[in-house]
Amino acid sequence: MFPLQPLPAPWIDREDEESKTLRSEPAEDFVPYTVLTGVLVLGFFFASLITIMVVRGVVPDLPVLFRFFGNIFLAGTIIVGIFNWF
Repeated sequence: MFPLQPLPAPWIDREDEESKTLRSEPAEDFVPYTVLTGVLVLGFFFASLITIMVVRGVVPDLPVLFRFFGNIFLAGTIIVGIFNWF
């Protein structure tokens, strides 16, 4: 009978000879930010969101611009969070 050979995984990118000759230098995946930078940015975002929402809920007479900023900040967070899932 015929021997069974395993198939390569479908998510592995295989390059043909044509694409290898078109490239003059190897592709580099370079990310200029570290994980620590991402965690710090995310932490700052959540800290500012919580601070703005607490101030908005506790202080009774806020200026109109701060109330507007708080509403837009919350709406932008919800919109970006929802569309990030799609």
